[in-house]
Amino acid sequence: MLYTVSQSPFRTDIQSLLNLLSPEDDILFTEDGVIAATNENPLLPALIQSGHIPCVLREDAQARGLLPYLSGKVRIIDYNGFIELTVIHTQHFAWE
Repeated sequence: MLYTVSQSPFRTDIQSLLNLLSPEDDILFTEDGVIAATNENPLLPALIQSGHIPCVLREDAQARGLLPYLSGKVRIIDYNGFIELTVIHTQHFAWE
């Protein structure tokens, strides 16, 4: 399943999402959700320890001026990468 997170990590329960993930799931941070993938975010270690490499939509990080602050442990993708994730995962859940 592809989980997309568009809300700030301070407005959504990322820990509950991590508890639901199976090994074949992916997480994509979009809009304000990209804040979760910044180096200074206290939730980032839990994301990394989950064994999943979070994806971040480049355009949303860039629009928020956060591209230079993204962790090197996340995968930065563009809209084509987003489409590839939707092809891989037939199920999608927008996490709020």
